[in-house]
Amino acid sequence: MDISLEGRVALVTGASRGIGRAIAETYARAGARVMLSSRKEDALREVAAGLPDGQTEVFAANAGDPDAAAACVAATIERLGGLDILVNNAATNPYYGPGIDIDLPRWDKTFQVNLRGVHVWTQEAWQQAMRDGGGAIVNISSVGGFSVEAGIGIYNTTKAALIHLTKQMASELGPGVRVNAIAPGLVKTDMARALWEANEQAIARRMPLARLGEPQDIANAALFLVRPGLVDQRAHPRRRRRRHGRRSPRRRHLTASQGADVAQPPGGAADYRDTRIGEAGAEKRSAGARVETEAHHAGERTPRGEGLGRRDRESRRHRRTGCVGALAAPHRRGRRVR
Repeated sequence: MDISLEGRVALVTGASRGIGRAIAETYARAGARVMLSSRKEDALREVAAGLPDGQTEVFAANAGDPDAAAACVAATIERLGGLDILVNNAATNPYYGPGIDIDLPRWDKTFQVNLRGVHVWTQEAWQQAMRDGGGAIVNISSVGGFSVEAGIGIYNTTKAALIHLTKQMASELGPGVRVNAIAPGLVKTDMARALWEANEQAIARRMPLARLGEPQDIANAALFLVRPGLVDQRAHPRRRRRRHGRRSPRRRHLTASQGADVAQPPGGAADYRDTRIGEAGAEKRSAGARVETEAHHAGERTPRGEGLGRRDRESRRHRRTGCVGALAAPHRRGRRVR
């Protein structure tokens, strides 16, 4: 797929090496103007030297410093004319060992950069540019956020929290701003060197591709997630809210990229309320319809709801009575809905 970011402005944190550098270079090759940010300006200028003149800017900033985040976002808008894409890639792992033994300064440092920092950079991008202009945000998490590992448990804890934060921000900022996370496995970067260098071949043999990940693999995914036109073509309308403010139970199973790559419901947005989530529900409905149709042609009387799941039988009853939302709250206000 040929993806062009012509006319877009991107800000990438942790852009001096590894995954961040690969993402910045990929965006620049796709036509975006890119602000490169990390703690070391010399390393940033080295990356910028390999990219077309006039297409990049550099700004040295500590990802865990809120003032530096605000200044970097402001400089991006001033120098490059806006901000359409934010990649929260910067991370740190100052401790390796049992989580129970970590000292508080290194605990605080890990959370300050990996979790609080992501939230601060997202806030600044939203408040200074994306609230009115829209955009896309990509958070670099880790597959460690889904598992338990020895040695890097606290780092993985921040990545697990980042996955949830991504879902929360996607829900709040969509559909105008898409928020997604990429959870890489073991990638050959300097930061992860201690995890792969001594046993690369043995680890690679356990992988489906028989190799470790490369930074460019993640950069390709990051490019796909910020491609233009995705919001206009695929995003759901804003969520309907029930009267007491809670999300409709029929939509609570939509997770991860809430405003991004979610397929449009079969009947379109207009009849989304009556659309079951998932293929299993559709199969149950179609199976139930076949039971009733065959019985009708045979002159038999089919027990109401035969062949349907409990949720579908209750939903059919609630639609007849017009009780929207009763499926998840049959005892609301102390009365049973019939």
